[in-house]
Amino acid sequence: MSLKSFDKFCEDMILGKGGSEKEIFDERQNQVRTKLTIEALVVYIASVLVNSFIMEMFYQWCESFCIPMVLLAAICYLYWIVRNAVKGSLFGVKGTRSAKYTAFILMLESFLFAFKYIFPILESEQGYFFSEGKATNDFICAITFVVIFISGIMIFALAKKYDKKMQE
Repeated sequence: MSLKSFDKFCEDMILGKGGSEKEIFDERQNQVRTKLTIEALVVYIASVLVNSFIMEMFYQWCESFCIPMVLLAAICYLYWIVRNAVKGSLFGVKGTRSAKYTAFILMLESFLFAFKYIFPILESEQGYFFSEGKATNDFICAITFVVIFISGIMIFALAKKYDKKMQE
């Protein structure tokens, strides 16, 4: 590959072809993101194991064993976002457009799904949050969608900060 064609290749990779919305990361970002993804998965697995052990051996604090795993996944995704933002690998070299789109979809879907779980809170006199000494599945799902909504807001805020930094 000649130097001229390599320059063209690099220019196409950074600027992208029209209609290409795929996020592109440099090699350092790819390595950091891979490391942090593995770290977040290890944190998720450890938290699920601890939660399952507590619910099986000591106190079943939720009606279901599965619903807390979804909440823990949302919390670990939020952890992954924060860690990537700190390390500077949350956004690719092409900018924040695809991350903003992802954040918008996260916020929209969590907002819409949360209505299914939040409206019964307003209509119920009692027993929505806890039933027979256990957190209800609807309550845990509502918390999960709130955490996902917060993740979307964080991505938007970080994207705005990153765009402002790039303009300077």
